Amino acid sequence: MKYSELKPCPFCGKHETLEVLHHTECDWLPQDEDNVGDGTYVICSVPRGGCGASSGYAEGADEALARWNRRAP
Repeated sequence: MKYSELKPCPFCGKHETLEVLHHTECDWLPQDEDNVGDGTYVICSVPRGGCGASSGYAEGADEALARWNRRAP
């Protein structure tokens, strides 16, 4: 899946605020031995004007993007 295929944020509706980050790029996550692997998130970035919504931890970018695009009926 391509980053351009991300749906807008389900809470604020913004698209330009979305970021795909590896857990080591998320300064709000503890960086210790429990955070290993390819933890990736899609985040509606507050510093970029978003609301802070997140896809939650995923094992790679493709899974993070799929989680972000998943919507409850």
